[in-house]
This record gives sequence, C-alpha cells and structure tokens, in this order.
Amino acid sequence: MEVETSFFRVNIEDFNHFKLISFIIKKEKPTEEEWNNFITHTKMFYRDMAEKYVLICELSELGFIGIKKIREYVGILKSYPENIENYTIETIVILDSSVMKSLIKMVLGIYPPRRPYRIENDYDVVYDGIKKLITNSKN
Repeated sequence: MEVETSFFRVNIEDFNHFKLISFIIKKEKPTEEEWNNFITHTKMFYRDMAEKYVLICELSELGFIGIKKIREYVGILKSYPENIENYTIETIVILDSSVMKSLIKMVLGIYPPRRPYRIENDYDVVYDGIKKLITNSKN
C-alpha cells in the first residue's frame, strides 16, 4: 500500500510477522493544506494500527517546521501510547543534518520514546539492511 502527496510518501510492505513502513518527507516545508493532510494521515496511522511494524522515517528533506507543528505532532504520539507500545518494533529516523538531529533529540526530550529508535544517515543502507535481514530469516 502506498499514499503519496506533494509533502510526504508512505509505503507499507507486509511481511510474515510485521509491516515495514517507509515514511518519506519530500520537501523542506509543507503548506498549511499539506500539513493538515499529513496530520490527518498520521492520526489515522497511530489510531488504527493493529499489527507490529518497523518504521523508517526519512526526514533528510525536512526543514524547521516550527514549534507549533512539532507540538501538534507530539500531541498525536501522546494520544496513542498503548498502540505505540504494543505495535512498534523499532523506529529508524534518517537525517543528514546535525541541526535536524538536534531538533529530533529535542522532540524526544518532550516525548521520550516508548520503543527502540535510532538515528541513521542513509535511507537506502537502512532499507537494504532490513530487507537483507528479512531474506536471511526466511532461509
């Protein structure tokens, strides 16, 4: 399954024991309409989750979106702690900017992660590594 807008793309791949969700930000700053659409999809994602998943968040294109938008996003996370606790296997955030890494760490200070996470630099390396682990576990 895939959802794509001018601001973000979400691809969900179904494996035997979990879903691999690639969430990719496509530009530096959203318009208000793009942000509202993003928030709507994010709420539905966290509200409706019912299967284990690994989430890859590719945020390299994202610029500083402002404190109000960050609080709005964190508010969604705070609304669904049981779903996050029960279904998230791991979240991998892809960033190549030290400024954005600091921002993500600030967000994690506001909303401490409920499940394991890591910050990496290269989406393709992370994605290929996960796919390789899946392939090897089938053999």
